[in-house]
Amino acid sequence: MEVRRLLVTVLLFCAGWSPRSRGVDGEQSVNCTVNKGNGYPQEWLEEPKLIPADLHELKVEPAMTPYLNICWTLSTSGSITHLKATFIELQIVQDHAADESFTIRCDYTEPFERSTSRNGDLWKFCHDAFPVKPDTDYLISAYNIPVAKIADDPPKKTFQYSSPGCTDPIMMYSDSCMSPGNLWNPNITACILDKNVEVNFTLHSPGTEHMIQLHSCSSPSTLPSASCKMIELYSVTENNESRTSLLITNTTELAHAIVVVYPILPTCQNDCKRHQKKVDCIHITAPEPESRTNILIILLSTFVVVCALALSLYYICKYGDIVPFLIYEAELQTPVKVLLTYPKENTPFQKTVLSFADFLHDYCKADVILDLWQKRKVADVGLVQWLVTQKETADKIIFLSSSGTCNLQIGSPAETKATHKDADSSENMFPLALNLFCGDLISQGSLQKYMVVYFSEINPKGNLPSVLQTCSKYCLMKDIEVFCRDLRTVSCKPLPIAKKLAHNNKKNEMYLQELQKAILEQKQWLRGRPCLQAEEVPRSENVLLSLI
Repeated sequence: MEVRRLLVTVLLFCAGWSPRSRGVDGEQSVNCTVNKGNGYPQEWLEEPKLIPADLHELKVEPAMTPYLNICWTLSTSGSITHLKATFIELQIVQDHAADESFTIRCDYTEPFERSTSRNGDLWKFCHDAFPVKPDTDYLISAYNIPVAKIADDPPKKTFQYSSPGCTDPIMMYSDSCMSPGNLWNPNITACILDKNVEVNFTLHSPGTEHMIQLHSCSSPSTLPSASCKMIELYSVTENNESRTSLLITNTTELAHAIVVVYPILPTCQNDCKRHQKKVDCIHITAPEPESRTNILIILLSTFVVVCALALSLYYICKYGDIVPFLIYEAELQTPVKVLLTYPKENTPFQKTVLSFADFLHDYCKADVILDLWQKRKVADVGLVQWLVTQKETADKIIFLSSSGTCNLQIGSPAETKATHKDADSSENMFPLALNLFCGDLISQGSLQKYMVVYFSEINPKGNLPSVLQTCSKYCLMKDIEVFCRDLRTVSCKPLPIAKKLAHNNKKNEMYLQELQKAILEQKQWLRGRPCLQAEEVPRSENVLLSLI
């Protein structure tokens, strides 16, 4: 309620209102003083030489605040220049008798020079700083000063006003309505719980004492009623909660029960507004079975098993196999960065390189670094600088051998005297990479980063530089399963589990077939090369491995 009251005050302040006395047109104003009790103006005892005319009208006009808005208008007369003040007598009437009296003297700040205001209207003034009480009758009288006769009843204008109750949307924010808790809504709920009564309600304000009464009635009724009697009385004081709960222990059979809640406030003490609620619900607590915990465990276990079976059936129906879901962990990892280096040879081998790169990217889900895919960057920085930069970011570096490179015999670092400038001008990445990476190739700690892949069993060792002999070597398509497994041994940071596996057996078979086709074309081309004399190239490479 304090928040609502503060909100109303703020809104009124923003609207430009404050309790004051004023002239309506702003040209003339008055200063008003309120005194309690009966009284009369000092000018009443003096004999005036000139007197002003009587008031033209007196009334109480509607206001946007819980204050009396007493307004009066002056008569049109030249004697208005002798007007000094207007005296208002206010009586609060209760039970047809005057209960309290007040006087309000309003002195005009400036002498009147015209009988009407500047716009030609009657002079009008209002005083709206007197707080009003709800459901109260007011008798208001007013007259101008100085008066006509000494110690005689002056010519008054009188107005009677009856204020609305606390249900009025403006009056409800007055001190008289808010202080006894008239705006408080406790929102009571009351239920019978195992022969006791559980009461929940919203506090009037933190720290306020609240009284809770339990009444038992012989028949359905509301309080006050002769058929009801109070059987329990409780007091509750809470400091930090806006809503509280109370369990009233009771041994009496309750056929028709009523709960009454009211606060103890300084302005009304035990006579503050009371709120009542019929006990209209019954809660019976059933005994908890001893085996409830075991039943919950069994139900939860059954639910988990059913979900697992349903998920397994879903993957079997969609993919034909549940293995991808269980063991294909590569897709739950960040892509492996793979740098491909290869000798610049024939066109079929270049096609094989591109097919292998597509295979790594689409099938193995690797982030492939290939100069053919980054021609602009290679042209901007040069092949040497590009290789140095990619080496730092790559997780794996793969050397591709064509098995037809008869004269590529780059040995140890001591055997290699080519400079970076010369190597860069050759535009052959394979020997350049050997020169740049040879330091790592002779270090056991860095050797696991390098892999050698060749596409034919015909004399692969004789065609490889000696510095690559210590690296892990794989022949495709023969060693493709081992190659894919070793490629994933790189320690990668897991992606969020919410990432959905996107795997398709038909697409995987397509990637394998494309790679196999490129390798077969490469081997077909190699059959006519003079380097291949030791063995015949196999005529059939029908190898399709399902790695998932």
